[in-house]
Amino acid sequence: VINEVEEVTKNNTRLQLIVAVGYSGKYDVVQACRGIAQRVKDGEIDFPYPDLLIRTSGELRVSNFLLWQLAYTLLCSRALA
Repeated sequence: VINEVEEVTKNNTRLQLIVAVGYSGKYDVVQACRGIAQRVKDGEIDFPYPDLLIRTSGELRVSNFLLWQLAYTLLCSRALA
């Protein structure tokens, strides 16, 4: 699904959607991080600072998650039912 969405929206220039999810599968997380790090190193992608962070768990803290990048970000916390 992600590959398909990337392909369909690859020419979009006005908005960027960055999705961060919690996941505890160590191998998968390490592989994903290595792949992303390589793409950043190769200049294929960069990471702009987010304009909006939505915490769907209802948490009000960021726990050092993107702490520096969130300095001027609008934070929205709302538990989903």
